[in-house]
Amino acid sequence: MTAPPRGRWVAPVIALLLATLRAIAGPIAPGSAAFEERFESQAAHPISVHTPKEVVLPVEWLIERAQGSFARLVEETGIGVEGGIDVVFAGSDENFRWVTGGLVPEWGTGAALSARRLIVIQYSDQYERQPAELDRVLTHEFAHVLLGSIESNVPRWFDEGHAMFRSQQPDPSMLLTLARAAVFDRLLPLPALADSFPESLASARLAYVESFDAVRSIEEWWGENALRWMLADLVAGSPFDEAMIRTTGHSPAVYSALWRERVRERYGLLDALGGGTLLWALVALVALLGAVGRRIRLKRRRDRMDDDALDGAPAGRSDCGSSGSSRSEPPPTNGRLPRGDEGPEG
Repeated sequence: MTAPPRGRWVAPVIALLLATLRAIAGPIAPGSAAFEERFESQAAHPISVHTPKEVVLPVEWLIERAQGSFARLVEETGIGVEGGIDVVFAGSDENFRWVTGGLVPEWGTGAALSARRLIVIQYSDQYERQPAELDRVLTHEFAHVLLGSIESNVPRWFDEGHAMFRSQQPDPSMLLTLARAAVFDRLLPLPALADSFPESLASARLAYVESFDAVRSIEEWWGENALRWMLADLVAGSPFDEAMIRTTGHSPAVYSALWRERVRERYGLLDALGGGTLLWALVALVALLGAVGRRIRLKRRRDRMDDDALDGAPAGRSDCGSSGSSRSEPPPTNGRLPRGDEGPEG
């Protein structure tokens, strides 16, 4: 796929961050006669990898990357999926459009059809040179499938923002996009992104960045386990509004307003000083330092999980509050509300 012309992060982010396509009739599903004519399949539970017959791809390596990305994501989110997940590596633009039914934007290179537990990725040999990029794409799409397995209906901005949060190393230009929108009062209201994203590339880019920041802010403001607890509520059958209230103390509408206010406050100094080139450069530097810090924290968290697994101890909550805190008695600083409490609406 040809990357859009503007923005360094468009290729590694927007082109790889795709709409979750739900129950639709267009795509060609694995198992059908037409599909089997074009693709070879190899299962390694819970993942089945499908590659085009006319292209030789490193199937065993692809299975290893897919299983690793999926296992890490399940560990981080606490969400499991019963049954298998099909991962199709299209190998060509034509195959990609054929499998997805042509329903993915022309700048997209992957898709998660959550209702069918089907992931379609436009394979590139770049992934063999940069395995981390493939891991990021797989993690993003698996995040859509995991969230799609929950019966609760989550808004589009949370679905996309969560997938970005789990998979994306923030690029400085992402923060620049958000900063410019805040300074020039062009932020999109989160409620407007509940059902769909804008079709234009520029507006879609902003919608993705806002969604990422809105989900990231939940952990930033309410602790590292906030998203995990919120997802646990959704898995248990809580409506999205209730899970949001229990985690943050606010309804989605109120949280949206608070997030928007915080973003505008964050970049208020740039507005006051005119947003010169030097200031934008400083914003980019701060974003880069933040990204590095986050990667370090994530690595330490995963290292702790690996150590706990080797020791036979359960991984999870030792990094938030006391090690003895339980699901029903979270640390008070996380702002959790008991199930059944309606909590403050504003």
